[in-house]
Amino acid sequence: MKQLKSSVYIRSLYNSKKELELFFYREETRYAKNQGFLVPNIVEFMHDVTENGQIGALRKRVFQLGVMDIIRLVWWNKKQLLKIAKKDFATGITILIQIEVLKILKESPQLIILSDYITDLALALNNKAIYTNYVELMRQAHTPLAFFTNNLSLFTKRCIEWSIEPDCILTPVNVSGYEMNPDKKTVESSLRQIPKESIVAVTTAETKEQLLYLKKVGIRKMVVNWFK
Repeated sequence: MKQLKSSVYIRSLYNSKKELELFFYREETRYAKNQGFLVPNIVEFMHDVTENGQIGALRKRVFQLGVMDIIRLVWWNKKQLLKIAKKDFATGITILIQIEVLKILKESPQLIILSDYITDLALALNNKAIYTNYVELMRQAHTPLAFFTNNLSLFTKRCIEWSIEPDCILTPVNVSGYEMNPDKKTVESSLRQIPKESIVAVTTAETKEQLLYLKKVGIRKMVVNWFK
């Protein structure tokens, strides 16, 4: 599994200003206001699952919440008790994300982004529930609806089918076509269907050739050197 650097920045193509810093949330870290976060921190969660099992890892996170946040979590899931009892996959993922979001909201975030691991897993499984649950969570959190996907073509298709209108989409767009799935031409076609102000290109390098390409396809914002 690829790992995000400790933090990266969303930047404009047209100036050197760093508009928004992005993080995976970590319990022991404190953050400035108006930052961006990706959820869930799946690498940290899987580490806890290895040590404590899936239920133990979720229980640990619940107990890290304050009383009012636990009440809020129960309220959000009051209609999902049967699915929780049946260990429904989409419900379990949703609760994991909800727990992180409750913690992140205390940091007054500007943006919360569903990570590519969950976004693309839900696409592969054609699991609408994960998306609709996330849409409702962001509505309750009064936060823009943002996703990171490595498959823009399928993501765009599913959003149309499921009546989902993202405010922000992070996705690989670069002159070499690296991770532009299923291929560069298809992603370029998908880009023409999406408001350019909602796209943040994940790029491999900040070269003159790269910047010219991004401007050519209408991109206005980017993240450079995303992974370690």
